[in-house]
Amino acid sequence: MTQGSHYFSRLRLKGDTADIRALARIATSDLYREHRMVWQFFPKDADAQRDFLYRREESQGSGGALTYFVVSRRPPDPDSSLWSVETKAYAPVLHAGDQFEFSLRANPVVHRKETRSPEAEAAFLARRQFESRAVPRDTRSRKRDDVVFVAKQKLKAAFGDAWKYEYNATVLENAAGFAWIEAQGERLGFAVTDDEVSASSYQQERFTTRSGNKTEFSRLDFSGRLTVTDPECFHKALLEGIGPAKAFGCGLLLVRRV
Repeated sequence: MTQGSHYFSRLRLKGDTADIRALARIATSDLYREHRMVWQFFPKDADAQRDFLYRREESQGSGGALTYFVVSRRPPDPDSSLWSVETKAYAPVLHAGDQFEFSLRANPVVHRKETRSPEAEAAFLARRQFESRAVPRDTRSRKRDDVVFVAKQKLKAAFGDAWKYEYNATVLENAAGFAWIEAQGERLGFAVTDDEVSASSYQQERFTTRSGNKTEFSRLDFSGRLTVTDPECFHKALLEGIGPAKAFGCGLLLVRRV
């Protein structure tokens, strides 16, 4: 998505019948199914790339109804007998020093490079040649590790078999999560402090796509307060999201001005 005219929408499942509750359970039982369900609110251009972010929220403020918040390049189709669709233009006006309360569900990862095996290296070079693409200087593969996993590995390396006695999920998630969100802020135009941010609800997600590909990623929920340091970069983060797994409900930064 590029900077420009966007829309902020709330999609809320209507009613509270047994059928509606069953639909909500089916929709949220599989992330790929949920991903396809949100896609169907943007049917006008079947060939368009995904140009929206979304976040599921079982919100008490919405009467407990299944709710999605969506930021999109195109307005979602409001014509639905099952969903209430509320949409407004989204063009945040930002200044350095602005403060916001925020909520973010993210796939927090760090990248590392790994040397390929001789067979994998040969296949990589052959593929680049076939695609008429230049060969990079560094041909190592790029891998992703989620930050909580990395923190656990460091704990195991430090304490050996006794690592579980030193393990506290809340402390680990907060420490690893804060380091990640702080680094994102340096790149994306906002600042946070560790006493005003919490990270929780670490979860591993696994599902299979329609083509049979198995997908796995982690997610972590963040909430707290941030200060805008670079309005242009922060504006881009609001429209384009933060981190990977955006197609599966991660990355949408929800903010409320303080």
